[in-house]
Amino acid sequence: MRKLKRRDKLQKDEILYVCENEGIANQVRKMEGLCNAICRETFIRYEFP
Repeated sequence: MRKLKRRDKLQKDEILYVCENEGIANQVRKMEGLCNAICRETFIRYEFP
């Protein structure tokens, strides 16, 4: 993710990481504001731009 962010000059709000469970999503969220992270269940239930 860091390589993609640097290479494509992306902002945090332009990267959505979908994790298998909420525990992994919480760990990813703590990674220096690298990206937005949600669990798979949330991704299935809601619409994202």
